Amino acid sequence: MKIKKADGTPVEYKLFYNLPGTGAPIRFETPGDDPTLGQGAGHVNPGTIVNQLTPPDSGYTAEMVIYLDKLGYTDPYAEIPVLINIFDPDGFDDGTTTGSYHKMWWGSEWGGQNLEF
Repeated sequence: MKIKKADGTPVEYKLFYNLPGTGAPIRFETPGDDPTLGQGAGHVNPGTIVNQLTPPDSGYTAEMVIYLDKLGYTDPYAEIPVLINIFDPDGFDDGTTTGSYHKMWWGSEWGGQNLEF
C-alpha cells in the first residue's frame, strides 16, 4: 500500500505471505522498517499451508493498521491519498523456490518510478 504523508511525501507499507519456505509467516514492512508506524498480522485458515502447492487450501486473511498521526495527520476528516496493489503469486515458479516471484515494473520501491496517485 502506498500512502501520502500529510506533507505529500509518498511512503509504502507491505504485508505479504511471500517469504520462502513452506508454512512461512506473514511479513509486515513499514517505511524504514519503523515499528512505530503501524502493525500487520495475518491468519491462515484451517487446512491452508502457505507456499504448499499440492493440497487445495481455504485461504488466509491479512490486516494492517497504519498510525496516521505518525504520518502527520491531525485532522480526523482529512482526505488521505492511498494506492493499494493486491497480487497473488501463489504457485508462481520462477525457477528458484516456492514463495519467490519475479518482481515486475508495477512495484514502486525501485528508483526512477514516479507513480502518481
